[in-house]
Amino acid sequence: MEYLSIEIELLSSKLLVVYGKGTPTDAHACLEAILSTFLGKPIAYADLHKNFRGKPYLQGTPLHFSLSHTKDAFLLGVSRSQEIGIDLEGNVPPNEIDSLAEYAFSPDERNLLDRFPRKESFLKIWTLKEAYLKATGMGMIDTLPTLHVVSAPNFGVMDEQYSCLNFQCPGEETASLVCKGQIPEVICMQL
Repeated sequence: MEYLSIEIELLSSKLLVVYGKGTPTDAHACLEAILSTFLGKPIAYADLHKNFRGKPYLQGTPLHFSLSHTKDAFLLGVSRSQEIGIDLEGNVPPNEIDSLAEYAFSPDERNLLDRFPRKESFLKIWTLKEAYLKATGMGMIDTLPTLHVVSAPNFGVMDEQYSCLNFQCPGEETASLVCKGQIPEVICMQL
């Protein structure tokens, strides 16, 4: 994959979101290239550390990043100053929506599935919830159904310290970005 064109975008961005087609290995290579460009020195995926809940970080830098991938696409975000979380989901079989929602959604979040188009609502809630858990560093916790994150009618994050953005990617995947504080100017790129 070619990442050189990203360098110009990085110079002025506060928050960079990159979408690409490829494997998880491609996603990790892209993350390495972007972090290396931001920092002006080579960074390898092995240089990353994880906090006690599994959130990756790069020690000694002000950068915050988040990575999500499906079997054939990835999305990553890098911020110079704010905690971020990002999630990308492709298709979910309609017959799995109820069991997944029962496992991961609060009762109020499950009610949203009946008030709005079901599949789209499910993907919005799922990606927002996962992006929020990544941004806060909570990780995928055992108490997902008791953690109420998403509210109606605009599918926003209920925590006032965080802002969110839900969007469709070029490959028709649903994605969400959650950022501590206000979301700054976002530069989006497709590889």
